[in-house]
This record gives sequence, C-alpha cells and structure tokens, in this order.
Amino acid sequence: MDLLRTLLFLPGNNPGMLQNGGVFGADAVILDLEDAVSPQEKDSARRLVSHALCKVNYGNSRKVVRINPLDCGGAQDIAAIVPCEPDALVLPKIDNVEMLRDVVALIEHAERPGQKPVRIIPYWKPR
Repeated sequence: MDLLRTLLFLPGNNPGMLQNGGVFGADAVILDLEDAVSPQEKDSARRLVSHALCKVNYGNSRKVVRINPLDCGGAQDIAAIVPCEPDALVLPKIDNVEMLRDVVALIEHAERPGQKPVRIIPYWKPR
C-alpha cells in the first residue's frame, strides 16, 4: 500500500458523509464501524458501508474500513465488507497472534475467487 499521509475518518452510520467522502482527496477514507457507531446502529451501519464501498466513487483515495473487534461484531463486519473489495481493514484491539490468525482466516473465507487480497492494519492492544 502506498504511503498514506492524509486519512479521512467517516462514521459508518452517516450516509451523507459516506456519500461525499471522496471529494476531499485524502490518501485514504476510513469508513468507521467501530467507535463512531453506537451498538444499536451497528447492523445498519454495516449495510451502509457495504453499499458505499460498492457504489460510491472515492476517486484515488484508498478505501479502508475500521471493523469492530471479533467479540463485538467483527466477524459480521468482515463477512459483509470483504466482498465489496476494500483496500484494507483496520483491526482494533488485537492482543495476540491467534486473534490475528482468526481475522485472517475470516477474511480469506469472505474473499471472492479472483478478488484482490484485502490488506490488514492491526492495532495492537497494549498489555
């Protein structure tokens, strides 16, 4: 992945922001399903982000999605988001290698044949 100097975080539950995120010319747009979205809105945000990835033109910006931890809907995020071909997923609160392996397995399972591999950006949780 190229150098990412500017990152534009877009809350996954805000259709207007998701729709217009490409106009700013950031190196990457990060569609956020984690902290920016309340627990009650996770399912609808997941659908909005999936739709945005498939339909919205983000120009030259990389399309990155920050998913939820696996124990808080991350597996559902991966299943819904990966087929829409994001450039990368931000993985929050990773605290061991097994957790990272589980995420990689879920991503590989969700990828379609011939799809460009989805990169990962893990955020390690300090111990």
